[in-house]
Amino acid sequence: MFGLELSALVAVALTIWRARLRPAAMAADHDARTLFAYSLLLGLIQLSMATGVLAPILSRCLDPIGLFWMLSLMVWTARQGCAWALLPALAVVGESFIDDRILRLEDCIGGDQFMCLPDRWPWQVKW
Repeated sequence: MFGLELSALVAVALTIWRARLRPAAMAADHDARTLFAYSLLLGLIQLSMATGVLAPILSRCLDPIGLFWMLSLMVWTARQGCAWALLPALAVVGESFIDDRILRLEDCIGGDQFMCLPDRWPWQVKW
């Protein structure tokens, strides 16, 4: 359920270990502070979704916050010279994409969902 978040936590731990970062150095680093802020926002939104508190309102913010969280994670690990630490996160995203979009083609047969492989010519689609 929280596979991406767990793999991102592994990436952060590997980056801290490999770059030998100290809390004071991370507090002075703008990229680390940005990553921490987006992690906190993402955690709060996921907590609100789990508890139902303001979930209809905050659920609209989940995708953009998640996008900026992932971008800040990518930037921080790359600037620390540990972009390889994102391989577990890439594996989780790849597995999710393959499982949801490629192996479950029955959702696409006769339908026109986003990212489905086309099963007929464009002029045969009835809107």
